[in-house]
Amino acid sequence: MKYSNFVDADACSDGEFLNHPGLFGWCWKGKKKCEKERYDKAVSGFNSDYPLNGDESCDEIDETITDIDNRITSVLNSGAKDRVISRNSRALENRRLDFKSAWEDNDCSQKAIDAQSAEFNAQVQAMFNQVNERSALRNKEDDTLMKVALGVGALVIGGVVVMALR
Repeated sequence: MKYSNFVDADACSDGEFLNHPGLFGWCWKGKKKCEKERYDKAVSGFNSDYPLNGDESCDEIDETITDIDNRITSVLNSGAKDRVISRNSRALENRRLDFKSAWEDNDCSQKAIDAQSAEFNAQVQAMFNQVNERSALRNKEDDTLMKVALGVGALVIGGVVVMALR
């Protein structure tokens, strides 16, 4: 959607020109009432763009918050009139706060910490298992070397005894 300097794209996108501020900023319903209607329309649009049903997973909530942040950045860099930027960014920020509340209600921060902790514990356990396996292999090799050394020693002693008896 491209924004023009003279046209409020949100107000005129559906053909409603009666809510447009006009050349001198005049609105037939009153400036505050028209702006409130435009804001309510923006809120409604963003609510439909980013629905919040209550059954979203923490990953979906996090992804939506990121999408809203990207959209806020896009709105701020859109080149639209300041009042349009202000209206849309305020509506998006309020929608972002709704998702932030859902994040907190679902205790997603604790779930993320628990998942990271479980992953860390699994990695530590895997490292301990590897060390224990290596240690067990070394013990078997050490036992084998000891048995070979005892066998060689017994042969040498046996050979010396045989030689001595002759």
